[in-house]
Amino acid sequence: MAAPAIALRFRDTTPGIDTIQAHLDIIASTGFVWWGWWKKAFEDEHLDALDKLQAPASAYIVDRSTRRMYVARVETWRRGALADSELAAIPRYYAQEHNRIFGWFKLTDLQQCDYVDDVANKFGDHYLSAAGRDCSAARPCN
Repeated sequence: MAAPAIALRFRDTTPGIDTIQAHLDIIASTGFVWWGWWKKAFEDEHLDALDKLQAPASAYIVDRSTRRMYVARVETWRRGALADSELAAIPRYYAQEHNRIFGWFKLTDLQQCDYVDDVANKFGDHYLSAAGRDCSAARPCN
């Protein structure tokens, strides 16, 4: 798979919930999970880059506070609400707020990789960033 074109930032903000494990549990039971992009009002929509994603694509998933990084396999992305029938494939801890999520990434795999400062430092206060060619240095952790 090609180097990730985008990176998504996350943090464990719900007490007692490990964000990654919650998503991995759903992948294990259903084969995929919907990862929600909680776009802030000041963030760019990145629609040009997102609409050019060729499935399957890959994305970095980054937590700067704990210096964790993952590579995810993205089957598709879409903007707007999920259908009620799709809500079983999102973590319970944000199911009640699913209408606040700007876009969804359908992930079928999520693997930890080496943390790369160049990727993490691109975010600022944003939750989505273009990863760029210079950020292909992350290697899976084994």
